[in-house]
Amino acid sequence: MLAPAQKRAKGADERIVTMRADAGGNAEVPEGCMVDASFVKQLMDDNARLRELHEASLEASLAHVEERHNAQLELMELRWQHRLHEAEAAHARELARALRSPASSSGATAASSSAATAATAQEHRTGNPARPGRGPGRPKIKEEVQFGKLEFDKCEFLMHWEITDAATMHNKLGNFDICRLKAYWDEDKQCAKRQAKARSECFLNLLSLETGKWNFGKSEEMLEYMMSTRDIGNKPGEFRNRRHQVATWLWPKRVHSYASLTADTPEAKYIDRRAHNYMTAVRGVYAMYEVYMNRRAMPEGHVEGVDPIPSRGAERKRKAQFKQSPPPPPLSPPSPPPPQPPRRELHDIAVGYDDCEEL
Repeated sequence: MLAPAQKRAKGADERIVTMRADAGGNAEVPEGCMVDASFVKQLMDDNARLRELHEASLEASLAHVEERHNAQLELMELRWQHRLHEAEAAHARELARALRSPASSSGATAASSSAATAATAQEHRTGNPARPGRGPGRPKIKEEVQFGKLEFDKCEFLMHWEITDAATMHNKLGNFDICRLKAYWDEDKQCAKRQAKARSECFLNLLSLETGKWNFGKSEEMLEYMMSTRDIGNKPGEFRNRRHQVATWLWPKRVHSYASLTADTPEAKYIDRRAHNYMTAVRGVYAMYEVYMNRRAMPEGHVEGVDPIPSRGAERKRKAQFKQSPPPPPLSPPSPPPPQPPRRELHDIAVGYDDCEEL
């Protein structure tokens, strides 16, 4: 569309130049030629403006797709954590049931009947045999530093969200994550709430730590520093990444280099995972900080009739159907066998025959 317009504009300019040359430069250009040239120029300006609008819409669409993709990834991680919590709870229930069962014969009979009832309920619920639970897990290692006492009323960012303690931090962050991830199912919302509790604890621990990189208790300075690339690199005095830096802050006696953090030991793996959780908490609160700084809009959450309903796992569907359907009847104890008829001896029959012969 642009090429024909440029050709018409060029032809109009050539006609204007020719007419001026013929008139000796004294005659005025006819009004029609000037109108055609201005119209072509207006078309060219409109095309350029439309091209800019098209590029801007493409960039906005790409940013929206990337945001939705990141939200889907976080939702998948939340679902995976929910499955792990369910497996741990099932394993704990099995252990508690085994410890409560007495060692007597009557207790063994009751335990066997309860195990049979549980197996029948499990078969009715999932249709699959029971699976083994998780192992004991890695040994927990507490942070090797002392955390200070925070003054929430002196932090403008926390006061903007009306955060006054760890409980309100958990509540605000959980509701924000539910809206940001557009969680629809109840189990997804509960999983987001559980994750928000751990993230809020990690964020407040890091905020109440004296690092020298930001003023104590200033969440704005901490978030800006942690999300930047300062002190990250391969030079002396720099860290490989933020996870490495957090590990050296919280476990200075165990992590003294990047190799000690990535060592193939249970302690190093646990510390690496905990440092990753701390950075996940910082990223989650940073989304709230961007809303506070007007860098992004407040998420609306799942809107009925506008947002599509996310898919639900087959296991969760079966659990929902099991809750709605009536429970199976309890197993009745086996009835005692009927009494056996009295057994007759052989000599009784012989005696009878003898009596008949005598008659």
